Amino acid sequence: MTARRRLLTFMFCSAIAGALLLATVVFSLRDQNAASWLTGGASLLVWAAGLVTVWPVLRAIRTGAERDGT
Repeated sequence: MTARRRLLTFMFCSAIAGALLLATVVFSLRDQNAASWLTGGASLLVWAAGLVTVWPVLRAIRTGAERDGT
């Protein structure tokens, strides 16, 4: 998977996680605690999946490696 594709995947996961966090806030305001906890947990899982996907790219940027990962 290329670095660009990994970053796009991370951005997509972050967008979904953001939407789930918005749903969490809405459920919290309506006093629906179970739904709030479930959507909050789902948001963290989706964002974590995106972070795992993009982690090699971030590590390569930090170490100054080439764009192709070598």
